[in-house]
Amino acid sequence: MAEPRTLSVAWLPKGVLKSVPDKVNLEEDELLEIKEKLGKVNDDESEEELKSDEEEMEVQVSDEKKALRPELEKEDSEVWDKFNLDDYDDEPGIIDPGCIGALVHEGEDDYTPVGEFDKEDEEDLVIKPEDHVLLAGVDSPEGTASIEVRIFNSNEEYYVRNDIPLSGPPLVLAYINSEIGEAVDGNEEDEVEYGNNFVAVGTITSEIQIWDLDITNAPGPAYVLNGHQKDTAVVSLNWDGQKQLASGGTDGQALVWSLENAQKVALGKKSDSPINQIIFSKSERVITGNAFDLAKIFDKKEKWTCIRDLKLDAEIEKIAVSEELIAIGTAEGNICLISQENLTMTANWAAHLPSQPITGLQFRSSEHLFSSGHMAGASLTVWNVSKHLTGENVNSQPLAQYSRRRQKQGGKIFSTVLCPEEKSAMVLVGGERGGPQVFKITQSSKKAEDIANDDDDSDTEDEEGEMAEDAAAMGEIHEEEWETDDGSSEGEEIEE
Repeated sequence: MAEPRTLSVAWLPKGVLKSVPDKVNLEEDELLEIKEKLGKVNDDESEEELKSDEEEMEVQVSDEKKALRPELEKEDSEVWDKFNLDDYDDEPGIIDPGCIGALVHEGEDDYTPVGEFDKEDEEDLVIKPEDHVLLAGVDSPEGTASIEVRIFNSNEEYYVRNDIPLSGPPLVLAYINSEIGEAVDGNEEDEVEYGNNFVAVGTITSEIQIWDLDITNAPGPAYVLNGHQKDTAVVSLNWDGQKQLASGGTDGQALVWSLENAQKVALGKKSDSPINQIIFSKSERVITGNAFDLAKIFDKKEKWTCIRDLKLDAEIEKIAVSEELIAIGTAEGNICLISQENLTMTANWAAHLPSQPITGLQFRSSEHLFSSGHMAGASLTVWNVSKHLTGENVNSQPLAQYSRRRQKQGGKIFSTVLCPEEKSAMVLVGGERGGPQVFKITQSSKKAEDIANDDDDSDTEDEEGEMAEDAAAMGEIHEEEWETDDGSSEGEEIEE
């Protein structure tokens, strides 16, 4: 029997959410009344769209069933294949959420104040100081989708605190820790407390839905951004840490949004290929990567301008940035490092073999880069890139300092993210089976042979010393951390 798939994941910093959330209670007739005001239901077009969605999502894996798909652009078809979206089947009559969350304000009759939950609910919903909050975008074979808000802590507690029902598969998640919208002048007595904890969700219907994480039972997203071409997918989202959100879609558009007024700016011309990745590097630099093999770097002075095109050897899957480096992961399992200072290559190596897409790429520090593969049993690896901050060692491969493999029973990996705490060795993994799982990357690998077969003994001694120091640092946190996947707690040896 097919299991729910975890398509996307996010790990929130500790202590950012309200310890007890606000709760919305709306009766069914009130919900429908709001929906009618928004013009979201009761028209023939809505029924036709639902029927079209049903036809598009016929269950299939074989070539015979693929032939039943509607006519799709190449890039849209690739997204369907990547996430097995043919397994997704919307139930008839489901109401797509609209901008309903923005209509519910604290103090209204339908708002349940803190303290009015029953005791059982309150115990489940309360966030303790030691709790980590994890987000998992889940797509169920029964035709439903949701964001699970999960609690994870050192007391070996791991459970779903609440979930957010969605109208379609959550392809990508981005946490936003900022107020949204422009401040409205008013009397201090009437001052309203605005939310500042949101998750942006990329969908297969071109919408970017933004949900308030401090509210449970919301009938719809707090905000919806529409700017990508209709009936295309939003596959990449990134928040700049301030008031901007970047999005990439299968329509070939790379957009930068203002979270104050929802104005958007398109970066460059529309690409003929999907924008698989878009990421801020500081507030005035954005890097994009498309489904061909092209990365673009945009800087903002008076306006956004492309300052460099980078041609790689395969489709771009993931991009990560640090102060010193840009890391680009491809569909062939290769990783390329680029200097932020002069935009020259400092390393390029086959990180995940056999050839497979990079599903996770994130700097753990300025000198350590995490990556994950896609296949069942793929590796989760931390690379020491300290010798590749400049181009002096461009022909050598970074050391795989820590590496372990996910159990093959978990199936393919779709998304990974590191714990945001500086000294943590934990990573959240979303994939084909088993639900979202937390792993520790604490197993050292043997020194990898570099591309140039550099046999310099002094370099070897330095690397071994660095490994010993890092292993000692890892040992300090072992007792405080546990992982949810007991079946693979010992990891697997990495073959040379």
